[in-house]
Amino acid sequence: MFDKHACRAAAVKRRSRWAAANPHLFAPVLARSYEIDKLTASQRLDLNLEKGRMRDELQSLRDKTNELEIKASLLSARSTGWLALSAGWLAGYGNANVPPCRFLWLLLTRSMRHS
Repeated sequence: MFDKHACRAAAVKRRSRWAAANPHLFAPVLARSYEIDKLTASQRLDLNLEKGRMRDELQSLRDKTNELEIKASLLSARSTGWLALSAGWLAGYGNANVPPCRFLWLLLTRSMRHS
């Protein structure tokens, strides 16, 4: 069975033996490799930090949106309740007062016609 990790470990050992035997050839390669690794590590760190900042900003926007939705729903519930109560009160008041008002209107208009 092929063991990828064992194969990789053997390759690293061979490279290190070769580097120890030929330091004048391998030193510039190691220096470049170190610089490349340092640069990629720095870029990875920058990307992870930016990703974290974006995640924090997105979470704060979600929190603000949820807060505004809650306020809007409370305001809507209050205004709906107030409107329903007002409409009910006006309808009840109107229904109770329409017949007497109509009667008074008829009396006033008749009395104006006869005079």
